[in-house]
Amino acid sequence: MWNPLSYVVIYGRALDSYCAIQGLLGRLVPPEKIVLVLPPRRSRDTIPDEDEVLPVDAFAEGDPVEEKIHDVLMSIGVRVHSNLTLTVVELDSRQRLCAVELTGLAGEEDKSEEPQGPRGTPVRGILEKVSKEINPNDPIQYKITCRVLITADGHSVDPRIFSAICANQLVYDGRLIVDHLFRTTDKSIFAAGTLCEFSRRYVKAPASGGKVTRFHQSLRQDGFSGREVGTRLAEAIVKCLDPERSTAEASGEVSFDGAENDVDPQSSAGQSDSSPLPAFSRPHVSTGLLPGLLHYYKLAIPGLEEYIKPPNTIVTDDLNVTSGTGHFCQIKVDKLGKISEFTYLGGEPLELQNLCGLLGMPVAYLNNMSKKCADGQVKAIIEYLEDNWAKALFHDRFTDLTAALCGSEKQEVLNVIKAALENDSGSTVRDKGVTDDLILQLEERLPPSWEESLKGRLEEFLRSNGDHLPLNVGTTSFLEADQQQELLKPMLDHDRYAVTE
Repeated sequence: MWNPLSYVVIYGRALDSYCAIQGLLGRLVPPEKIVLVLPPRRSRDTIPDEDEVLPVDAFAEGDPVEEKIHDVLMSIGVRVHSNLTLTVVELDSRQRLCAVELTGLAGEEDKSEEPQGPRGTPVRGILEKVSKEINPNDPIQYKITCRVLITADGHSVDPRIFSAICANQLVYDGRLIVDHLFRTTDKSIFAAGTLCEFSRRYVKAPASGGKVTRFHQSLRQDGFSGREVGTRLAEAIVKCLDPERSTAEASGEVSFDGAENDVDPQSSAGQSDSSPLPAFSRPHVSTGLLPGLLHYYKLAIPGLEEYIKPPNTIVTDDLNVTSGTGHFCQIKVDKLGKISEFTYLGGEPLELQNLCGLLGMPVAYLNNMSKKCADGQVKAIIEYLEDNWAKALFHDRFTDLTAALCGSEKQEVLNVIKAALENDSGSTVRDKGVTDDLILQLEERLPPSWEESLKGRLEEFLRSNGDHLPLNVGTTSFLEADQQQELLKPMLDHDRYAVTE
């Protein structure tokens, strides 16, 4: 049973902070006994590359999901204080936590409550100013009396692991350094995961002769799918122990036309051709149960920063944070017309495997959803994707179909693409992405037999898998989405680096 005199302070902007609040609420901790302290924002773009503590901010500034969660917190009585930095942890005479001290700029005290207690006794759970403002630019000291402190502000290395790294004389530069086969400086020690970073020798200096100043965007492994990193580690170990054995067989994965093993141009740009880094294409996933019993999912394709700025965003929002009904759903589409990010907040859990299948898929596969959302025909993306027409998209063999379609006429299509873009050196794609006009221009150059070939393969897929699909899913519903045109986009994306360069 919760001590009525005890307050808990949760410090940090990580997703774990919000999940911890829901965990406390689920254990019947009164919401008025919980205080959330948000430190100043730190993103991967603003921290120095040598910083050993990676930021874990769950939301960017202005993120609608963060605003909705804060509305939930304040409506149930959880106090939220922003832009304060934890500086001191105070202990009482029995070496127990009694308070935390924080610093912040002038103005934060305007958001806090005035301490109210009998005869000057300390008021628990209230943000108190303990220093007077002298210079408006000087930080002000605050204090919160509490008995429990939970920190979730950054990921660093465990002291015991760090001691083991030093004892074995391994190279550690903010992260444990590994080569393209996940080997440390001791070739018998392999490592992978959020603690690790690929060696900087895999990044070449710019062609202009300038100095490379940022590395961690593509070298640190915390931004990749943990499952995929583990798979690549297993392949590397098998390759070292038994070079003659197929790594695809060892990992249980089958690639189509070599697409799975191709090195992503964004993550391998400038690397040595003799030892490229492993390719990571699966989405990085963040999930959690947030206050209000709201399920949160965010999936993003790694290493596509250049292709999602500025992204095309599709949003539907009928979420009622008070009742927990409805959904907030946001899809970001990169310049090549492919889904690069998916965000969901709602009261219903989703099938994560199906969501992962959406990432990297051309948005045209979604039956003109972008236009339908803009016209108000689609009120909720999740409900739209649950319709019968979309069942085939989540079929476990659908990726096999798209890979086969891309591979069947790939070289012929790529030749057409390069011929169409050779006059502008790919600047149209670089500046505007793959537009409908570009698709039409390329389609005019394709032989008439190409469309018939795609239709035949699509019909064969529907016939072969008809037992697993709704009765009203047929070729017509797919052709309405103009997929025979939009298959140009994954083909162009597959060779996008060669085309745009």
